[in-house]
Amino acid sequence: VVLYELLLAEPFGRTSAVKERHDPVLASRLGLLSRLEGLPPEAVALVDQILSWDPEMRPSAQQVERSCLAIGRQIAGTPLRIWAQDVVAPLVRPVDTEEQAFERAVRFLSYLPSSVDELPPVEPADDDPSRRDEWLIEAVPRNPRMAYDMGAIVRSVVDHGSFFEIGADWGTSITGGFARLDGIPVAIYAENPQMYGGGWTADSCRKLTRLIDLASLFKLPMIHLEDCPGFLIGKESEQDATVRYGTEVLVALREAPIPYCTVVIRKAFGIAGAANRKPGSESMRLAWPSGDWGSLPLEGGLEVAYKADLEASDDPESLKAEITERLNRLRSPHRSAEFYEIEQIIDPRDTRPMLVDWARLARRSLRPGRPPWGYRP
Repeated sequence: VVLYELLLAEPFGRTSAVKERHDPVLASRLGLLSRLEGLPPEAVALVDQILSWDPEMRPSAQQVERSCLAIGRQIAGTPLRIWAQDVVAPLVRPVDTEEQAFERAVRFLSYLPSSVDELPPVEPADDDPSRRDEWLIEAVPRNPRMAYDMGAIVRSVVDHGSFFEIGADWGTSITGGFARLDGIPVAIYAENPQMYGGGWTADSCRKLTRLIDLASLFKLPMIHLEDCPGFLIGKESEQDATVRYGTEVLVALREAPIPYCTVVIRKAFGIAGAANRKPGSESMRLAWPSGDWGSLPLEGGLEVAYKADLEASDDPESLKAEITERLNRLRSPHRSAEFYEIEQIIDPRDTRPMLVDWARLARRSLRPGRPPWGYRP
């Protein structure tokens, strides 16, 4: 899977946007392989299968894993192993040694108390709590159909180097894990616009439920950087019981005895998008000027909501433009702020200072102890 993603520069299993053979990035990566000598026929066949332009011919993750293990046993010590160490290893998360595994485990535990009878430990911070990263003002594209790197925003607003991602290789439409704000440990998650537009899938809902429960168990304040178009829909989503697992997320959030802060980065639609609020004086909602929320997105939702009017109109395009203009005046985040539906619309560059202030207040409200429910297996 690593080899596949490294070569094609796209997540494993995607069947859209096939790369051209003259793509310079792909050509350079293929060049790395072409310079290797002594590759067994099995390795060449695997690479050819991975690079198949027909998505239906691409191997499954299990096939790739079995093939790579078999090839690795045959060619250990050859140039391919050196190439993998020099090129692939820096890009992947799995560790190579037992010492690195222990280091990873120690770092994970550093965010947690020794038991539920204590609060998570605060560490000295060497990052300015008032830091304002200028690039955040342009982080979200003006075109609502364009994706962007939410992970970079997460890493920007927390203490430098403190984000510890959990479950990076599954439920990839949501990114989540632990981080620190001025040394205070928090749990943080965000939708990933680069995967299903950030729509909640069954796997991402299961991952999020576990993160919420883990934060609730050990009293970590939770932060949500939101860009949620809703639940992923379709036949496969129905078969995966996406809404059922999504409901578990909402229940877990409602039961969580921890402070909760949402920053609406862009979209917040549907039932999943409504997970940006939690009752309680310790919870807070902020929004960037790019925030856009409601029951349905205007794009696509307008044709559904006003279908009868559009069909009965002599000039449906003019009516559609008129409705769009009227609704655009009502969808501004400033209007929601005026009705106290969110606490404040903020400059994106002020996100970190405001989250640090909130984390300090949230820390004061935490009390150790067992939650009133058991941990969900």
